[in-house]
Amino acid sequence: MRMFDKNVLKKILSWATCLCLSWTLLGWTQTSKASLVLFDDDVQNGTLLWSSSPSLTDYTTGTDPVAAGTHAIAMEATNWTQAGLKIQQVAPAGHTILQARIYRVSGSGGTLMFRYGSSWLKVNLTDANNDKWTLDGQPGTSSYTPDTWHTIQIDLAAFGIENQTIVAVGVQGPSTTGYFFMDEVSFETPMAPPYVLFDDNTQNGTALWEQSSSISELSYGTDPVASGTHSIAIEAASWSQAGLAISKTAPVGQTILEAKIYRVSGSGGSIVFRYGSSWLAVTLSSSNNDKWTLDGQPGITSYTPDTWHTLQIDLEAFGLANENIKAIGFKGSSTTAYYFMDDVAFVGTGAPTAIEPPIAGNWTLTFEDDFDGTSLDPDKWKLGEHWLGINGLAGNTPENIAVENGNLKMTAEKKTTVFGTATYNYATGEISTFQKFKQAYGYYEARIKYDAAQGVWPAFWLMPDRGSYGWVDYRRQALLKFNLDSVAQTVSSAVLKFKVANATTSSNISVHRTLTSDWSESTVNWNNKPQFDPQWFAQVSGKVTGDWVEIDVTDYVQAQKSAGNAASFAVVDTF
Repeated sequence: MRMFDKNVLKKILSWATCLCLSWTLLGWTQTSKASLVLFDDDVQNGTLLWSSSPSLTDYTTGTDPVAAGTHAIAMEATNWTQAGLKIQQVAPAGHTILQARIYRVSGSGGTLMFRYGSSWLKVNLTDANNDKWTLDGQPGTSSYTPDTWHTIQIDLAAFGIENQTIVAVGVQGPSTTGYFFMDEVSFETPMAPPYVLFDDNTQNGTALWEQSSSISELSYGTDPVASGTHSIAIEAASWSQAGLAISKTAPVGQTILEAKIYRVSGSGGSIVFRYGSSWLAVTLSSSNNDKWTLDGQPGITSYTPDTWHTLQIDLEAFGLANENIKAIGFKGSSTTAYYFMDDVAFVGTGAPTAIEPPIAGNWTLTFEDDFDGTSLDPDKWKLGEHWLGINGLAGNTPENIAVENGNLKMTAEKKTTVFGTATYNYATGEISTFQKFKQAYGYYEARIKYDAAQGVWPAFWLMPDRGSYGWVDYRRQALLKFNLDSVAQTVSSAVLKFKVANATTSSNISVHRTLTSDWSESTVNWNNKPQFDPQWFAQVSGKVTGDWVEIDVTDYVQAQKSAGNAASFAVVDTF
């Protein structure tokens, strides 16, 4: 039998029995970039063109610039008065980013602004409050390039007005007249924080990468840097490549691969990225520039040298949102090309929003997990079903379950595994909500992907919570805590050892670390007991009265000692 080597579960939703996920599972709900559109070719959802005299607002005509579609808003803002789009709405829940495309005609002054509240209070967007608004994804600036489109995003929550009526957005004129255009206005969901791949140095497991004859190294001296202290200095030799090795799948909802790039004058070459187990290459060119942008515009290869540009690659548009992105960099032409790259990250265009069931009705979301931490949520999950095992040729083991980068990864591999009193030739993983979450009826959804390999048995089950599947109300726990004050700072060995006072051969226990160690023997009870990590140190089956149990906990005790905490354990009856 051949097992695949990795699966990923990104998100599970339930709107209304107990969920059981077996080891061959990769699933996530669809993500939505839903927005409330306020202007797109015309006013939308009750908005209006707006100006205060003597300023003027109208639709574009003829050769006027348009960001997308057929029409934008043409604004003539003069003598400290204002023009733009009247909104008169509170941002929908979860859509607290006011976004617009802005175009300033060369030579025009004026200030971006918005108004809110019953008194039409005005907020000018300036460098002084640019921690609350962005221009092309960077902290906002009033000195942006004229005669090109830019994207502004105003964080209403950061301004503390997410529940206020947003009256209007637009431009305030200078003492003379300023000419602007505005397009694609909407309320959007906030972007997730970037997943940084390079910022002054490699981040999150990335590495500098180069092929034969090419060079990739940290910048030094007077080399250009987009921000901070270092960028990547790249020397791409003839038809060879160099850049940043990534070897990661983009986190859910963050499928834009972004980088700052700088081409030295006189250098040729191409921007490339690579993906998949075979390191397949994609060269960015004018033929695929509907899937990548440079400074917010469809990508071009003839961009200005000796200055920084923002590159964004839409992995979803390329059909690679779930592929392993191996590297990003540059390929030399017939001669050597010189580049710099900085601020590389996976970014998003909006936070995922909930999906409604495809069945009409008044639904309430009752269960959701995005796996956005570093371990399983103990309020939602346990390893295994009602017990710790799994029916098949593999043993369930916590080493084959990991939470990282918004993913739950379950690995199945050929590896001798002792589980209880049985020995298996394969190791695998299984989790469930047994004793954590249940409901009798409802709609359950997961988006699932797994390797098409012989012998693979994927499962997304609804399981009973009683009878031969276990009794949901049958549970026992014991807590153990050890003060480490007298233990040496360096722990060479730590073994948890206890004797079974009374048991039957059907007994099955697991030993876990508790997530806190501040509980007290005199006050702890079932209601205030500490949570424990679902991933156990060990599980033990078949022990009888008088048997000893020994578990190596060296790494955990060392970590607790270093943090100045006690070592705290939960011994759990898993039936």
